[in-house]
Amino acid sequence: MNRITKNDLQIKLDCINKTTKQASDYYGIEFNELELDYVSVYGGWQLINRNSTHVVKHRIPAKEMYQYLDGYFNSIIDQYTFRKLERNFWGVL
Repeated sequence: MNRITKNDLQIKLDCINKTTKQASDYYGIEFNELELDYVSVYGGWQLINRNSTHVVKHRIPAKEMYQYLDGYFNSIIDQYTFRKLERNFWGVL
């Protein structure tokens, strides 16, 4: 992928928010939706929670943010899949 656009980042973030929401509903835990903030003067993209009270990842360029979001998404999928397999194996509801 040559150029990362705002749309590319938003699609990846939407996948993260949707998956996190499903996992939080499944486990009954609190869900904090994430959003992206961009200011070119301060160095690029920043990942924050919806209330803007907590910075998840400080400002980085678009390509680095895309890689960060990709890793974030993969870790959620891995953790969710592992927990599901573990529950099925042990028979825990």
